[in-house]
Amino acid sequence: MASRQLPLAFPHKPDFARSRFVTSQSNAQAVSIVERWPEWPTRALVLVGPPGGGKSHLGAIWCARTGAGTISASQLDDVDVPKLISGGVLLVEDLEGLSAKGERSLFHLLNITQQQRHSMLLTASSPPSRLDIGLADLASRLNALYSVTIGLPDDALLRALILKHLKDRQIALPKDKDGEVGDQILEYMVRRMERSAAGAARLVEALDAEALAQRRPITRALAAKVLDAFDAQDPDDGSAGTA
Repeated sequence: MASRQLPLAFPHKPDFARSRFVTSQSNAQAVSIVERWPEWPTRALVLVGPPGGGKSHLGAIWCARTGAGTISASQLDDVDVPKLISGGVLLVEDLEGLSAKGERSLFHLLNITQQQRHSMLLTASSPPSRLDIGLADLASRLNALYSVTIGLPDDALLRALILKHLKDRQIALPKDKDGEVGDQILEYMVRRMERSAAGAARLVEALDAEALAQRRPITRALAAKVLDAFDAQDPDDGSAGTA
């Protein structure tokens, strides 16, 4: 039996460069609208998408272009609102994290943004109409904003996301001992994996850990073992394809 090595948990910093953002049919509209700044339909824009779907990456691209600062909605409780938006551009991430006090801060931010013709990009996993907002004036204001949605990834995007996460970890897909090249291993994983961007990240993390534990490269057999383990954890999910 081959010995297993205990994998060490090293942090893997995602690469949020524009050149690393993969555009496909599922996110092309969102990319187009965000990059159209400052010619937005509304002074503030809401970017909606599933967890791991690219909202943070697209937000980082916008910040790099505009010089905007970034804050999580959960951190809006005690902020100097005028100072926060004084630069004229701001990214507010994860609207689901808003507290009651944070809602008042965001309402103030939106008022200043409109009055002073600033720009603000907000991200959320759900459309504004489905957010649990207690402040009625804020709910109305958010619903009036232009929003654009990142859809679930198609096959082309899933392939690119797997390759991106592998590259972030400095991993290359080698030729399988049975003669299968990296593209074939990749296609096999796309057919079987969870159909989400977050699923691509979890898959690569698990592949990396298993490859390190077995001291072997990522092959189709290793990918099958990891995917079988995922299926066993959630056999009724139905999100995976067939082999």
